[in-house]
Amino acid sequence: MSKRYVSYTGPKFKLAGGALKKRWADLHRGNLEPFPDDAEARKAWQAYHEGRFGDAVRAGEKFGDACLLPAAFAATMYTHYLEDDDDEKLEMFRFAVDLAEGAAEYDPESANAHFMLAVALGRYSQFISILEALAKGIAPRVKESVTECLELEPDHAEAHVTLATWHAEIVDKLGGMLAGLKYGAKNRLAEKHFDTAIELCPDSPFPYIERANGVILMYGDDGEDEARELLEMAAAMTPVEAMQVLDIERAKGRLADL
Repeated sequence: MSKRYVSYTGPKFKLAGGALKKRWADLHRGNLEPFPDDAEARKAWQAYHEGRFGDAVRAGEKFGDACLLPAAFAATMYTHYLEDDDDEKLEMFRFAVDLAEGAAEYDPESANAHFMLAVALGRYSQFISILEALAKGIAPRVKESVTECLELEPDHAEAHVTLATWHAEIVDKLGGMLAGLKYGAKNRLAEKHFDTAIELCPDSPFPYIERANGVILMYGDDGEDEARELLEMAAAMTPVEAMQVLDIERAKGRLADL
């Protein structure tokens, strides 16, 4: 996909040489991705963590195979956080889904390939509206993919966040009874998965930010105090990569809106 990417302009992270491997556990604490054997995949992951999202995506397009997964991460996160043009955003989310599907086909045992497919479909659903996504049958695909991820890696914190958000958003749009009857979506399950995610990965801003969004969806004004506390915790964290910088900026923006 020929595209000019908006540059990430936040703090710089230098992960060349042995730095990527040395910091890998911290970078992937939330998703437990194994350190890659493939040299081109390592370069693509380095580009992603440094905020060179376009380079990571292009690696996936050029080399495919093991580079598809970091490309899917990069395309999804870039589109969610940095792409402003709505037409481009729609096209990029579709492209991110394609990359994630390719990653899952290349390695069906990769928990993160299924995870990123769920995330790409979920972010696409949020963009077009959850109701439209439900009408298009996307919601079951999100749940299927994230469930596959958790079957492969039960301690995948970010997948627990994604599944929690899935429950919260469907209950918000359909109401508790219909959401439960038609999709099995329940607020108590959202709470359970948010709890698990924060227990597994307490030092990452992502679970706190998504839980803050979730409590507003589930409880409205009654959830504002908890949401504010969660966002304050996320905003005070020290980022270890470009993606976390963007997460923390989002947390600060949400705080200003409460």
